[in-house]
Amino acid sequence: MGLPAPTANQAFCNVSALDGGALSAAEELFIMNSTPGHKDILPSLCFLIQHSEKPFKFLFDLGIRRDVENYPPMVVERLFTVFGVETGYGDSISSLEKGGIKPDDIDFICISHLHWDHTGDTSAFKKSTFVVGAECRPLVENGYPKDPAAFFAQDMLPFDRHLNGHVNVLARTSADGAWIYLAGDSAHNWKLVIGESEIRVGLPGNPHFCMHHDLPKAEEHIGHIREVWKTPRVRVLLAHDVPWYKENKGGPAFWPGKIESL
Repeated sequence: MGLPAPTANQAFCNVSALDGGALSAAEELFIMNSTPGHKDILPSLCFLIQHSEKPFKFLFDLGIRRDVENYPPMVVERLFTVFGVETGYGDSISSLEKGGIKPDDIDFICISHLHWDHTGDTSAFKKSTFVVGAECRPLVENGYPKDPAAFFAQDMLPFDRHLNGHVNVLARTSADGAWIYLAGDSAHNWKLVIGESEIRVGLPGNPHFCMHHDLPKAEEHIGHIREVWKTPRVRVLLAHDVPWYKENKGGPAFWPGKIESL
């Protein structure tokens, strides 16, 4: 895969990880060759992206909100039946505050998709412009409480703001040719990216289960991410990147530090 070469006086982005909380989930939800009975503790990573020459502050994802009881009732129910919210982890707001940034300081927020572990508490960011996939509009407009069984709240997003297509993030991270690719939930486990497993399809009692809405497109997209991962000087991170989080938790890659370029 070819990426644009740097130019003279090349601008770039400084990218910092944020602790957005953590959830527990059975490995069998994500990959075919899972370990029976094994549960993963999955970090919900968020990222602060700052331009090297302009004062914009951009967030990619908001993680898990502190007051989980304020999610729509169907989400709260799922937290106690399918997933678990882990204690002892941070959230995007407190993580920003460690470096002196308040919600009102954030210019743009891109939410990769509307699952509860990525949306955080959007109401805290009253001055931010939100960027989401266009398909999110009907999910929110017809959300809770209009539909009591909905997984998305009607007041989650201000729809007078900018909307765009589905987004992962590819950002230049140095003046000499380094990049970072933030893949969100395109893959929930690194075994999918490196080709050691396939996306889970079917569970006992639910033969049609799949974490992805469109399996063929998800598989195709993961193939593209694999090619990006093979590209020199491109760091690929998943939203629930367990290996990277274990290696870097509490270290200088987290705000107010930054992720070093490859």
